[in-house]
Amino acid sequence: MAVLSFGLALVLHAAAAPAREGFDELVAKAEQAFRDKDYDAASRAFADAYALVPDPKYLFARAQAERLAQRCQIAVPLYDEYLATAPAAKQAARARDARARCVEPSATTPSAPDVDGSPSPGDPGERRPRPPSPWYRDPAGGALVGTGGLAVVIGASVLGFALARDRRAASAPTEGDYVDEKDAARAPARAGIAVLSVGGALVLAGVIRWAVLASRGERARARGNVSITPRRGRVTLGVALRF
Repeated sequence: MAVLSFGLALVLHAAAAPAREGFDELVAKAEQAFRDKDYDAASRAFADAYALVPDPKYLFARAQAERLAQRCQIAVPLYDEYLATAPAAKQAARARDARARCVEPSATTPSAPDVDGSPSPGDPGERRPRPPSPWYRDPAGGALVGTGGLAVVIGASVLGFALARDRRAASAPTEGDYVDEKDAARAPARAGIAVLSVGGALVLAGVIRWAVLASRGERARARGNVSITPRRGRVTLGVALRF
């Protein structure tokens, strides 16, 4: 009897070894598909893994893939099935949070999910969108306004010198001196007007750039407050952007 039991154990071990090897490859395939954002393939692979080894962590991993594929009507029942297995409190809380925040995929690139129910460092659950920089910190806008302001000061100085020279022509003692003063004032006057024009254009361009950036920042912040949550298989608007 002991010999028979030992022989049966050897047969079962030999049959399970190839299956386990294929299972590991299946899980690796699922995780790679998840990293590649091929959530359809990831979901199928995690479903096959769960069919071979009914470990609840593969339910959670598949739910994550379905959520990121924007199929909350599939992801929510998977989260419920995972929660019905009574996972540890920490994993259960994360699953409930992911279920409640079943939203469309973010722009971030997720890495393979931690199939024990915990989001990995690259998972969108650990990332938040970076808020846009304030418009007044934009280096290009600052350069335009700063350079333009300097040009305005220089142009105004040159124009002021030309006008002073032109006024002196009225008190010239001779007609020749009058003509010389007028001629001498003409060139700097033109140069001052040109520099003033360029400086004013640069300042205006910088201000417009700042205004555009400020408007974009407001729109980005507004989008950051919009999320999508599931209800009866449909998608409705909410006010969160966390996974």
